[in-house]
Amino acid sequence: MTEGMKACIQEAHDLFDTVLISPHLDDGTKTMHWRNMLWFDPLKKDRYGYSYWDTMLSPILQAVKAAYTKPGKTFIFGAQGEMGGTVFYAPESYQKVFEMIQKEYTGPATLKTALLFNHAFVPGVVNRGPDPADKRAGPPSKLQAIQGWGPLLPFDKWERSDRLKQALPAVRKLLGSVDVIGVSSYPRTSADPKPRELEVCMVKFDAEMKALGFDVPAWRSRPGKQLIWSEFALGGGVNRCGTTPARTRELAGLWPWLDVGYPWTAKTDPWAVAEIRQYRRDWHNAALSLFKAGGLAYPIDGAFMW
Repeated sequence: MTEGMKACIQEAHDLFDTVLISPHLDDGTKTMHWRNMLWFDPLKKDRYGYSYWDTMLSPILQAVKAAYTKPGKTFIFGAQGEMGGTVFYAPESYQKVFEMIQKEYTGPATLKTALLFNHAFVPGVVNRGPDPADKRAGPPSKLQAIQGWGPLLPFDKWERSDRLKQALPAVRKLLGSVDVIGVSSYPRTSADPKPRELEVCMVKFDAEMKALGFDVPAWRSRPGKQLIWSEFALGGGVNRCGTTPARTRELAGLWPWLDVGYPWTAKTDPWAVAEIRQYRRDWHNAALSLFKAGGLAYPIDGAFMW
């Protein structure tokens, strides 16, 4: 794995001045839990003697050490991509992870530490009410109404609120120590997308962090801190199975995080329709206007397409 990782990191190093790595861990068991809601300790070894550090982060670090041997480049090292549950479960371990990374990488490039979250369900728990009934992506299921667009619940109504409350001092310390905070931003927009609409995910993220006692704008105002969109995209799909393309501008804007999966066919290609293709142009033009302004309600220090 390390050799393959080295080749990937080297290619990214050669192509870009700044590289973000956003490690994703998916549940391969029958439960198929969403990565954001996996609660685990990154340093705890499994029954085979391996930890998340051993299998994921250490190989990445070795690849970074091999590729980043000269000054002038920046590598943003995310400890986890869109995985809030593990951070809130084991914040002290993530503090150690970053200390290990900073101790081991002594090269001349700029290495920045990062924590990367989803824009809703930030701590890896259900903390919002049901989505609006007319804006639920199919197919019907027990989880259809819980996609992160409902109202934010009072903290004591959050799942595992007692456990979260105990972890908050260590989580706040950890957040304060990193260089970068990233948010997966898949903003719900209207049929005529405007730059301000694209900040809706930041509004949601900020509200959840405030409920956790962490002030994102105040953190960002400190020297050396950066707030980025660690994921950002318009998918063109309308259901969670990845089988149905959007056929109107309104539908394309409702579920930007949904796409159309493989294999590709002309029939299911959302961008084969002129109206949806134009919507994509309008959507990205609105995004470019927002990025050019450096953000409106919230600063944007970078955005990474997914």
